[in-house]
Amino acid sequence: MAPSPRSSVPLEPTPLPDSGIQKLAFAIADGRFRELLDAITDICIIIDRDWRYSFANQAASRFTRLNQHELIGKPVTEVYPEIIGTQLYTVFRQVMERRHPMAFTLAGHILPGGIPGDFDVRVYPFEDGLLCIAPDIAERQRAEEAEREQRILAEALRDTAATLNSTLELSEVLQRILVNVERVVHHSIANIMLVDEYGYAQVARSLGYQEHGIDPSMLHAIRLKVTDTPNLRLMEETGKPVMVPSVNNDGHWISDSRTDPWIQSNLGAPIISRGEVLGFLMLDSLQPHSFTEDQAHRLSALADQAAIAIRNARIYEAAQRSAEDLRERNNELDAFGHTVAHDLRAPLQIIIGYADLLLSEAESLDEDMRSSVQNIDLFARKMNDLINNLLLFATLRNAQSVIVPVEIAPVLESVRQRFSDRLRDRGITLILAGELPPVMGHGPWIEEVFANLVENAIKYIGATNPDPRIEIRASANPETVRYEIIDNGIGISVDQTHQLFKLFSRLTDQAGGLGIGLSIVKRIITRLGGDLGVISAPQQGSTFWFELPAPTAD
Repeated sequence: MAPSPRSSVPLEPTPLPDSGIQKLAFAIADGRFRELLDAITDICIIIDRDWRYSFANQAASRFTRLNQHELIGKPVTEVYPEIIGTQLYTVFRQVMERRHPMAFTLAGHILPGGIPGDFDVRVYPFEDGLLCIAPDIAERQRAEEAEREQRILAEALRDTAATLNSTLELSEVLQRILVNVERVVHHSIANIMLVDEYGYAQVARSLGYQEHGIDPSMLHAIRLKVTDTPNLRLMEETGKPVMVPSVNNDGHWISDSRTDPWIQSNLGAPIISRGEVLGFLMLDSLQPHSFTEDQAHRLSALADQAAIAIRNARIYEAAQRSAEDLRERNNELDAFGHTVAHDLRAPLQIIIGYADLLLSEAESLDEDMRSSVQNIDLFARKMNDLINNLLLFATLRNAQSVIVPVEIAPVLESVRQRFSDRLRDRGITLILAGELPPVMGHGPWIEEVFANLVENAIKYIGATNPDPRIEIRASANPETVRYEIIDNGIGISVDQTHQLFKLFSRLTDQAGGLGIGLSIVKRIITRLGGDLGVISAPQQGSTFWFELPAPTAD
């Protein structure tokens, strides 16, 4: 678009001093700088005091119907009679008379006939006439406009990308894309259509319809079969934008009485992710022939961002559904586990009770019978322990407990009493070394941690150990407390340490146990925000450690 002409104004400051202008003009008139001036794209002409063209460069010849030989030496008003009365002629006369440089913008002809243009005209006086230099600014304006449009597109893409990074809500991102489309492609109304699993496209978000008298709810009810809708099918097949310059003159346009009275032209871009068409970004205009190929390319850039948004949102929704399904399955398993545990524990208690009753009459039983009853009692108790540990392990997954400072001395005393018989029978010395600082946690859970670690040490203390010992000691800093349970038992190889905290992991059958205890320890410590590990080597004992947050000083 040509700029509107502005009034002639004195040039401030004058680009060249008078002496410079005169030297330049004389040099041009003498034939110097001809090759240089013919190479530049700015129009350069000289008009002498007799109002004759005395010089015109090659650029000037593109804007006149005459060649240089037909122009040079001819009176201005003879070869260009239409110049009289124009702003150009007025400026020429004022510069010639007043001897003062002037500048103005001209939209039209600067030389006889030929191609009109948009010129930034500079007119300088010198001794033998005037020098006119006039760059054609139309190309510069087009470049500036293209640069401005690219800047707007970059800003729109950056804004949409920021929205993509801040939310996974599909409707919010699609709305932001429609808002940004308004910045980069002029249109009247817009929508984003998504394709369902059956190949139908339906409007998911729209913008501008209500302002033009179209009910958005009516628009969202439109459902188009992609393969039966020519412009949608073409976008799906080619993967490229499709323009309908005039819907009234397009034989393939499918009319819809609800929208066609308003829509005159259409531009659409497919939303494609990994080769799959997810939907379409559609623009409508109330004027025919409203869209260009350049606008189609810009629309495609935003359609690519819409594809990212849709793909991310679908992944997020699928993950949400999977998480919900997993929660439901876990809840069902928990309910099933509790039911089974309740139904198993009742008969087990009866079996244990009868076994105890029979063992109380052991004198009346022969040796084989007494051994069998003892085995019944042993395995029933093991099964009861298994059920209790499995229930505890499952409960820890969803358990919510208040985290408070926990004093460790009472906890360890309870653990000592729990294992007093086994410690005595095996001749194991349990040593509590130094101070026992409190930790942040839940008392019953902390007791289970120590109990399982002490029980594990008992199992692996070694049957022939001459001086079995288990030591518990602690170290603290302002943020965490570390407890270590150290034994001088058979130890563990490095390869085996990687399996220790897995459910049902047992390192040797001779040690007994169910392979659940250390898994319970890991789950508790993890739930309490701590860390744990083991340091061990074969025949050198083991050090199991865990760290928990230290209580903060009030």
